[in-house]
Amino acid sequence: KINVVATDINPDATYNTQINSQRLQIEDRLRVFNGNVLEGIPDDYLFDYIFWALPFGFVPADQELSYEGMQVFDSGYKAIKQFFETAQAHLKPKGKLLVGYSSDLGNNMLLHELAKHAGLKLKVLKKTYLKEEKKLRFELMIGEYGS
Repeated sequence: KINVVATDINPDATYNTQINSQRLQIEDRLRVFNGNVLEGIPDDYLFDYIFWALPFGFVPADQELSYEGMQVFDSGYKAIKQFFETAQAHLKPKGKLLVGYSSDLGNNMLLHELAKHAGLKLKVLKKTYLKEEKKLRFELMIGEYGS
């Protein structure tokens, strides 16, 4: 019995999450917020873990994206940068980030540069391979601030 907080920039996604929580009868353990990255979550919410399957596809910073595009792509890694820079304020002492990522498709050098700039050290916790048109690596990373 854990409590979960979910957030999404797309209001249709947050509405769908609320409907599914009612259908699954877990609405008493799930809070859903709408906002970009962590902006919709109240400042006093603190977590042991924050998980985000990053939109690791890199596109230029000036490229506009639809909500659907934001599921996979992040223009200039602006959302990832914002996440790394703001997530620590929502973590309990010794809290950690869990980050879903694909170094085969993402800009690995920029990801680690943004993490370092935010005082975050990322390391691969687990990896698996997905079979698409070609085999793709997908990693679950753990991040600790001040390490």
